[in-house]
Amino acid sequence: AETLTILENVKVWGRQELEPLIPEHWEKATFPPKILDSFRRNLPHLLGYTLPRKYGGAGFDLRTISLISMTLATIDASFTTTLLVQYGLCAESILLCGTEEQRQRLLPPLARLDQMGCFCLTEPQSGSNASDLHTVAVRVPGGYHITGSKRWIGNGLKADCYCVWAKNTSIPGNPVMGFIVERIHQESHTI
Repeated sequence: AETLTILENVKVWGRQELEPLIPEHWEKATFPPKILDSFRRNLPHLLGYTLPRKYGGAGFDLRTISLISMTLATIDASFTTTLLVQYGLCAESILLCGTEEQRQRLLPPLARLDQMGCFCLTEPQSGSNASDLHTVAVRVPGGYHITGSKRWIGNGLKADCYCVWAKNTSIPGNPVMGFIVERIHQESHTI
């Protein structure tokens, strides 16, 4: 019964708040700037819906997460993709691969949509074939220096937190690893 109520709330919000914006923004190829505020304000129980409560998420099971995503996608797949890049690709990568300090610091603001996250895997030369990445990370004092090109970065222009996948050439075998790159200058789109 709880899941049905959640899904009905998603449908009502989507029809009232999201659906009316779709034609204008589809034609302009833009993202409705206030829609995330509306989602946050009207569906606060869905913030971080793929994440555990411990890190500011809703703590839903996989079935409920899937049903929420499917319901949102029936209204607008682009908006749903934004959320799934945010929660599913970026935040889940930090949840699965990050340190506890990174989880505690980064996941709550991502869950609340106070910060946006993106996922940087696809490259011009190798597509999304993670075993053939050309982007490399080299250990330097204080962290890593990452060099390479990415494309098809969902949420990239508005992101605060970038999950960048690269070959770590500082380790034998050059394993592919995820690196968290945080935006320093908000006005910049180059990291």
